[in-house]
Amino acid sequence: MKIKYKTGKGEKVHIYIDNQYSFTTDLNTFYSLNLHENEEIDEEKLTYIKEKVDFSYLYNSAIKILSLRAHSEKELKDKLLRKNRVSYIVDDVIDKIKEQKYLDDQAFAVAYIKELFEQKKKSKNFILFKLKQKGISEDVIHQILSEYDVDEKDRIKKIIEEKYGKIQINDEKNRRRIYNFLVRAGFDVGDILSALNEMGEK
Repeated sequence: MKIKYKTGKGEKVHIYIDNQYSFTTDLNTFYSLNLHENEEIDEEKLTYIKEKVDFSYLYNSAIKILSLRAHSEKELKDKLLRKNRVSYIVDDVIDKIKEQKYLDDQAFAVAYIKELFEQKKKSKNFILFKLKQKGISEDVIHQILSEYDVDEKDRIKKIIEEKYGKIQINDEKNRRRIYNFLVRAGFDVGDILSALNEMGEK
């Protein structure tokens, strides 16, 4: 097989095998492969070239994804796999990014729990569910959540006071509005009703 190439827009290089378009890569990856016009290659080398091109593409995609916000390992892997690339190359990319300390489930979980607990006022059960969805182990989640040792009913009362101020708790419309917010935040229905009743008696 004979390899040829043609530069394209935006530092892209289009690769042709026996005059048929095969794939596209970026200039840095192309130069690293040390390819030559009209070079003869066999199937083994073509497979090697494509794997290197795929790895580079996925690595650059991963860095771009992580530049937008932090991700768990599972989140990032799922996004890369949706690009229809082979799983063992995705695993290699994940390993490299972890080695470079760009991906850390423990650090991700600490930051995400802080955001959900302190800023978004979510319950511990809600946080546990969301982080399990993102592939964080229960051991890690419980370890971090143990630092937030607050009674959930007391926390509900505090959230109501901070978010709704001196609102009339016994007003049916207000009560429904608060109740719906707290249910969406994942709090236990019994704790919500108990807190509302206690605050309504004041």
